[in-house]
Amino acid sequence: MNRRKFILSMISAGIFGGVALFVFKKWHFSANVQVSDLAERRELIASLADTIIPGTSSPGAGEAGVASYIVLYLNDCATENERSRFLSGLERVTAYATRKFDAPFERCNQADRIRILTKFERQSTFGIAILDKIRDRVFGEPFIIQLKRLTVVGYCTSELGATRGLAYDYIPVVYEPCMALTPDQRVWSTN
Repeated sequence: MNRRKFILSMISAGIFGGVALFVFKKWHFSANVQVSDLAERRELIASLADTIIPGTSSPGAGEAGVASYIVLYLNDCATENERSRFLSGLERVTAYATRKFDAPFERCNQADRIRILTKFERQSTFGIAILDKIRDRVFGEPFIIQLKRLTVVGYCTSELGATRGLAYDYIPVVYEPCMALTPDQRVWSTN
C-alpha cells in the first residue's frame, strides 16, 4: 500500500470515528428522558443518598436534605448530558431493583440497597485508572460516581452535615496547618 493512501485512510477513519462518537453521545444520553421527572424522583434520590450516608450517631443524608441539593444542582448547574445521564441512571436503578427484588428501590431493605449500589459501582469501573479517565473524558461520569459526588458535597455543605456530622469550629482562633486527629474525632469541615 502506498504511504499517502495509508495516511489518508487513517485520517478519514479518525474523522469518521469522531463523527460517529459525537452522534452516539448525543443520541444515547438524550433518548427518552424527561428533565421534569427530576422533582418527581426526589424520594428515590433521598433513598439513594441515605444509603450512601446513612444516619448513625451523626445525621444521615436524608436528615441533611441532600435530595433537595441534588435536584437543585441538576436543575440549575448541570449540563443537559449530565441531567440525562443521571435520570437514565435513576431509571436503571429502579428497573434493576424491581426486577431483582420485586420492589422499587425506596421499599428495599438496607442490605438490598447496598447490594444494588455495589452492583452499579462494579459496573461503572474498568479497574484501570487510565481507562476510567478516558471514559469520563469522552462519555462523562457514570451515574453512580455522579450520585456519590453530589451526595458527599451536599452533605458536607449542609448545616447538619457541617456542624453535627463533621468537626466544625465556628470561629477558629489560630491557624494550625497540620494537626493530628485524636481518637474518635470527626473530620474537620473546613479546609
